[in-house]
Amino acid sequence: MPSIFSKIVAGEIPCHKVWEDDKHLAFLDINPWTYGHTLVIPKLEQDYLFDMPEQDYVALELAAKRVAQLLKDKLGCKRVCSMVVGYEVPHVHIHLLPTDQMSDFIPPGTMGMKEKPDFKEILGKLRVASNLLGDFAAAFNARNVEALKALFAPDATSQVMDSPFPQENGIDEIAAKSLNHMLDEETPLTASVAQVDGKGVILFRTPEGKLDAAAWISEANGKITRTEYIVEWHRAEELKLIELKSRTQSG
Repeated sequence: MPSIFSKIVAGEIPCHKVWEDDKHLAFLDINPWTYGHTLVIPKLEQDYLFDMPEQDYVALELAAKRVAQLLKDKLGCKRVCSMVVGYEVPHVHIHLLPTDQMSDFIPPGTMGMKEKPDFKEILGKLRVASNLLGDFAAAFNARNVEALKALFAPDATSQVMDSPFPQENGIDEIAAKSLNHMLDEETPLTASVAQVDGKGVILFRTPEGKLDAAAWISEANGKITRTEYIVEWHRAEELKLIELKSRTQSG
């Protein structure tokens, strides 16, 4: 029987998603021990951390490291504590706990925070990017590839969601593939920044003003770490919803 986390991965149960790549998912714990308490899981269900293949184990820890940096940057905490208990859900997960002092930490088995925080507020803090989005749009519209590349972390990733094409890894591959495609002069798209559900998003429009694609951008340490594109071919309904929300929520 699939675990509750596998059902979240499959979209059968909703979650407050913080971060995602092709093999991992991070989302807010619904019974948090600290403000911003986040779980990082492998999408492939595995029961016990130390039974994981070494490559998968290392990849999970690196994913947790990336999410921890995001939490630290956006929530302004002093440290992000991590912990694996292993008994609550039969699906490997790492707890990430933003803290400012040892007394912020609530041991497992307790009832968690006395009052649950506003999860949308937390996501808003995590998702509102700095001026990177504006810089991205400006460099894109100027067709300045070198300026665009300078905005990315060297190990950044990029993916067209629900596409059969694999994730792009590293800025050189991103520049050669997705950025090159988006900058194709045969379809001269223009980029602009909007707000959707408290999160900054890049909108790409045709000369006629039609929304062709949208991109969610994650960042850490002042650099873009991941770009997730939503395009009509794979997520037409979601793109329509983004268009509607961008018109009602931005500015």
